[in-house]
Amino acid sequence: MFPFPRRKKLSVVLFTSIFDTEKKLEEIIYKLGFIIRTLVIFRVSEVIWLDDLKNKKNITRIIKDVSNYALTPPYGKKYFPIKRTLSKVGLIPPINIPSHVVSNDYVEGEIRKVVNGDTGVKIVNRKTKSVLVLDSLRKSHLTYDFYPYYDGYSIKFYDVTYLNKIKDIENVIIASRSGKDLSLVADKISSIYEQNGLTLVLSLIHI
Repeated sequence: MFPFPRRKKLSVVLFTSIFDTEKKLEEIIYKLGFIIRTLVIFRVSEVIWLDDLKNKKNITRIIKDVSNYALTPPYGKKYFPIKRTLSKVGLIPPINIPSHVVSNDYVEGEIRKVVNGDTGVKIVNRKTKSVLVLDSLRKSHLTYDFYPYYDGYSIKFYDVTYLNKIKDIENVIIASRSGKDLSLVADKISSIYEQNGLTLVLSLIHI
């Protein structure tokens, strides 16, 4: 059974300084691949990157390009242009979200995400978001207006000063080694999530 999107929004706030020690593109993408895989395992809805790494001006471009590439179904990756930021994407571990777990041919009942009109087997209307396979022999399908399963997360970038606004949000939890034992506040965290979703800030420097 494929996982569905979360009932409530789960946002994670990360800082670009997490790549402060990485010097080579291979090192950045290797770490970013691990981060992406972890985020999708927990079905994160949104990732907010706060740019506090001034000595790497292209870090936000790398994060955006690599994340979009990693979350795209295998048959859609051919539509990405050749660029330096994607030259080492082979280091990214498999991202086993539902839209990536598809067969090499049409299978009845399978729901496929459409990328640039491409289902991986057949070309359809470019405006179609996903299709439900009806007949594997005739390659027939039914157009879906939405993709029903968890399909990764959206990405936003802000200057590090945006942290001041995040702190004022009621459903924010700031991760810290000096924080409370999670086992003692698990019920409270669950209650906050069920009411308004959750925004988790992960940082070792700014908080």
